[in-house]
Amino acid sequence: MLGSGFSFINRPAALAARAGCRGTAAGVLAVAFGVLVSGVAAAQDAPAPADEPEAPAAEPAPRIQLTKPKPMIDLATPPPSGPVGRTFHEHDGFYARANVGLGTLLSAGASADGAPDVDDSGLTLSYDLRIGGSPSPGFVLGGSLLGAMQLTGDWEVDGVPGASTSGDLSYMVIGPFAEGYPDSHGNLNFGGTVGLALLGGDSGNDTSAVGVGGGFWVGSGVWVAPDWSIGGLLRLDAATGKDDDVTVTAIALNALFSVTYN
Repeated sequence: MLGSGFSFINRPAALAARAGCRGTAAGVLAVAFGVLVSGVAAAQDAPAPADEPEAPAAEPAPRIQLTKPKPMIDLATPPPSGPVGRTFHEHDGFYARANVGLGTLLSAGASADGAPDVDDSGLTLSYDLRIGGSPSPGFVLGGSLLGAMQLTGDWEVDGVPGASTSGDLSYMVIGPFAEGYPDSHGNLNFGGTVGLALLGGDSGNDTSAVGVGGGFWVGSGVWVAPDWSIGGLLRLDAATGKDDDVTVTAIALNALFSVTYN
């Protein structure tokens, strides 16, 4: 009885405890529900994130198509042009040359019908001036004036021993000339001229003869500027002419210093 009475007496307390537990559980559930509802509302009110830009499409890797069916670049090359000629230190274009030096009379004299021949020899002052142009590199055409004036020597009368007289002989040749350079960039040259000859002499009587003459030379030199060269040449001259019945002749070998623009 006592045990059952005790149980009866404490039942209200147990019921109250159970009721308290249920209330607590209900409160927890209410709080959880409120938190869930507020989270959903916050999620709905939050601004939507901005759209992220789309990544650009990847470009194809660069490539060069060098094979068939069709190259992507033109690989054709034009044929090489012809060789360009060197014009520095080349004999072409306008030509001017001046020469001066000494010579020797190899054979010179005057003769007249019915009179003994008169021979002459000695040193001469020789000169030469040429102006022209090059129709092609290494080849020159133009006009020339060459001559010589006797410096030493006497006229001697053939067949009369010891008979001599002082005097001088001079000659000049005017005419066209041609000159060639085997190497248009070098200075070795060969040339010649033929033209009108004027000869003068004084062997007691002044003589002025007109005839024909010429000169032939070989020379060389060195470049001192793009178009200028200096050097020397050997020239062999020959001239003959008549003055009334007097014939005057001259053959001379000359060594000349030369200045050339070409």
